[in-house]
Amino acid sequence: MSEPFVRWLADLARTLPIRSQFVISGNIRDTFLVPVSGQAALVPLQRSLWETLRASGFGCMLVYDPADGIRAYPDEPEPRQLAERLFGLKLAGGAQMLSLESLTSLMRKLTAERQERCALVMDFASRLTRQPSQLAEDEHRFFVVAEKLSLHAAPEAISGVIDAKADYWALGMMLLEMATGAHPFRGLSDAVIMHHLTTRAMDLSGVADARLRKLIGGLLLRDPKRRWDAREINRWLAGDEDLPAAAEQEAEPGFVQPYAVLDERCATPEQLAVAFARHWQAGVADLTNDQLLRWFTEVQKDQNTVRLLLQLRYDSGLGVDEQLLRFILHFVPGIPPIWQGRSIELPALLTQASQALRGDQAAAQWLCQLDERRVLATYAAAGNAQARELMERWNAAAASFEDAWNHCLTLLQKHQTQASDSEQVANFDDLMYGSKAGAPSLYPPPAMLLPRLLAMAYDAAWVERLRGRLARELAVLAVQSPWTAELGDPRNMVPARLLACEALLPEARETAEQQVRRDELRRQQQAQEGVELQAAVRDSLTQIGRHARQMTFLFPDADSLRHMLDEHAGLMARIRAHGATDDAWLAMRRQALSREPTVLRLCDQCHRLSERATASGGWFSGDMVILGFLALFVFAVVFGRYAARLIVAAVMIVAAAITAWRVLPVLHAVQNIHRLGQSLSRRSGNP
Repeated sequence: MSEPFVRWLADLARTLPIRSQFVISGNIRDTFLVPVSGQAALVPLQRSLWETLRASGFGCMLVYDPADGIRAYPDEPEPRQLAERLFGLKLAGGAQMLSLESLTSLMRKLTAERQERCALVMDFASRLTRQPSQLAEDEHRFFVVAEKLSLHAAPEAISGVIDAKADYWALGMMLLEMATGAHPFRGLSDAVIMHHLTTRAMDLSGVADARLRKLIGGLLLRDPKRRWDAREINRWLAGDEDLPAAAEQEAEPGFVQPYAVLDERCATPEQLAVAFARHWQAGVADLTNDQLLRWFTEVQKDQNTVRLLLQLRYDSGLGVDEQLLRFILHFVPGIPPIWQGRSIELPALLTQASQALRGDQAAAQWLCQLDERRVLATYAAAGNAQARELMERWNAAAASFEDAWNHCLTLLQKHQTQASDSEQVANFDDLMYGSKAGAPSLYPPPAMLLPRLLAMAYDAAWVERLRGRLARELAVLAVQSPWTAELGDPRNMVPARLLACEALLPEARETAEQQVRRDELRRQQQAQEGVELQAAVRDSLTQIGRHARQMTFLFPDADSLRHMLDEHAGLMARIRAHGATDDAWLAMRRQALSREPTVLRLCDQCHRLSERATASGGWFSGDMVILGFLALFVFAVVFGRYAARLIVAAVMIVAAAITAWRVLPVLHAVQNIHRLGQSLSRRSGNP
């Protein structure tokens, strides 16, 4: 038959022979990839179940839900007619409503059916009861019947070919349970039950009555051809003492005398290995105290097994748990994977991973030990294909995580290098020995990583929950640490990248906190700088206003005022470049800028005064005065004193005109400077 692509469907098909009931939960409304008519197709849950069951030899599947009742699947004429013929249902309208009593009766009929292998799917099973904590009588009866029907699978069911002899096995199981007060397989895993049914006889030591033990032994023979049926039962009921006691046929000779493992007596190496798998600590103790070695040396006298035990102890350097595992696999290499008494098949491993993800340190350490001791590799080397497939998927998940981790770590190192270059003081140790960004402390420890790798490989729902959580956290962190956006959008990340980002979250949070602290320090520095700038601007305006008001008309000092104005312009440039945005700073900035027009006009008047003073300096220089007196003397000698007096009067008039022409604008400029200085003083609040 075609192997299902979905792992849980493959597990269902594999354990169908020994389990009659399964609980399917989770994303049951998803679609699943299964082989349909030789081609892969995405189909709903019920279709995927039907394809898997049909490939396993099932000819009928019924679907029940409390709202619509019972119906055949697929909803086609032929399946409906088959269900009506086998179980007396009326499905002409597509479905038939059933009470819980009728559903209980239908389950009994379905498990007793021998013409076709039939399955019953109960959708919305959580709605079968009104109050789960207080079951009604019919509800209690329904679940009791379901439990009893789940515990009586015959060994030949493993092959998928069953007949009426399976009913006699079920009768024997019920009698054994009644005689001992407990089902013989209660509490055992599917793997142990399967191995027990195929390798060893049923333990009847708990049946006190010898005559009843004889009947149960005949009914529980694993070979259906030798199993008792109605003829032997009638002879037993009649008290026929010639009826021989049934006994299992051993495939090969057993031990000289049985080896006791707690309450089990093992007659073959295979039985001993299975018993040690079930009672792991007893096996560890027998290996540690040399009881097993002495027994094979002195009682069984099996030199090959003695040699094996000595090799495991001295040549391999293995721990005692690993020695026991190799001892078990030496005799039963096909045993379902077990480690320290626990199943390590996929469902059990996923359960341990789920517990570890919820904070169970014991489960996390158990997974770490499983990885460190290479337990799956040991089973794979012994030929266990399922262990090999699980190991390969686990290792592939680890390899993809490693690639994603290296990529994310490169981004982190790049950011830390840029932050160090731009804002942080260089660390001498980092310069000498390299950055600490790649320190092992950042790499997730195995106890955290291994369960996540398992969940990543097999649990799509867990991956989606992780995706949603990372999307929320990275969106918050990106506000303080924009570099985290370079990691990518969690909504589009592959699972390995999600794990790598999750592992870097602590460092990303620390980086964001550092950025918050740097921003706060920068804000405080800006606030302090703002206070200092405010004081400097106030002092500058005060000095400019005072100097402008005190400027003399006769000898105005424009250079000093211009120097003060240049310094004030530098302060204003710093104010414009300042990055503070708080209300106090913005108010101070607006106040400083409001005085800027007055300062600019004062600067313009100062430049004009300097230009006037420079231009007037040539007219009132010493050379011009000497030249004027020399001209008057020459005129007096040449033209006489009367003419000289006229010329002197003319020269004085011209000099007065020149003085008025050159000095009056200077006086006007000084007057404007006085006025602007007074305006600055008033607006600054200074007298």
